[in-house]
Amino acid sequence: MKLKETLHIFILVVGLSLVVFFMYFFRFNRDAQIFTGLFGCIYYTVWGIIHHALKERLSRTIVLEYVLLGLVVFLLLLMSFTF
Repeated sequence: MKLKETLHIFILVVGLSLVVFFMYFFRFNRDAQIFTGLFGCIYYTVWGIIHHALKERLSRTIVLEYVLLGLVVFLLLLMSFTF
């Protein structure tokens, strides 16, 4: 794996690890958890788009995939807080 690829993955892992940490930190505050989940989904979507753009493999299909996956994960998270 190239150094740039390793750096990209490291940035993703650090960002998502922070999201997991803050989900635990705000475990008694539903609104903060929803905001943290929204931030995590946006972070993942933006990271994926930038990652593919830097590798010159970005297409509409890839953007759509990241946006839809982020949206589905956020909606599942949101639904889990309503029950």
